[in-house]
This record gives sequence, structure tokens and C-alpha cells, in this order.
Amino acid sequence: MGIADPIDQLLFHLISTLCEQTSIIVDNAAGLLGAVERSVKNIEVDGKIEGLLSFRLSPGVRIHGVDDQAALLFQEGQPGLFRSADHEVSGLRLVTDET
Repeated sequence: MGIADPIDQLLFHLISTLCEQTSIIVDNAAGLLGAVERSVKNIEVDGKIEGLLSFRLSPGVRIHGVDDQAALLFQEGQPGLFRSADHEVSGLRLVTDET
């Protein structure tokens, strides 16, 4: 059974596209964490993203900066980026709490 309503068809297409997204450029915490939650395989960080809580990358994720200003700045008391397997982190400054 197909989707008859054009708006429902558009929404279905947009949701399907987002679920299958393999690459994204992010410039804020919400965009970054959304990409991480969806296990986007290639995350490009544009600029400084501040106020982050710690998060874990899914296996096979590549996260890198688009230029020399790219940085992830974690909130005080947050240990930062957790990795589990098969990742690439490059061109990105990570700033975490020293304690």
C-alpha cells in the first residue's frame, strides 16, 4: 500500500533521507549530537562547538575539523569523547576538564 497524501510522501522521503545520511557538516551542539545519535559515518565540525556533554562514537565513525578553528569544548566535569572501535578523529581540537 502506497502513501497517497503528498505531504505524507514528502515527510516519508525526508525521514528516509535523514536516516540514511552518511555525511554531515555540523556547527553546533544539537547538530553534532544529532549526527552522533544517528550514527552518521562522516561528521565534519565547522568552528568551535562549546558546552558539550561527554558522548560516545559508534563504531566506524569519522569525525574531523573542516579547518584549523574546529574544536569540541566540553562542559566542566565532562571527560570528553569516548571511542569504542574503528574511529578516525582528525583536525580537531578537544578541550576537556582537567580534573
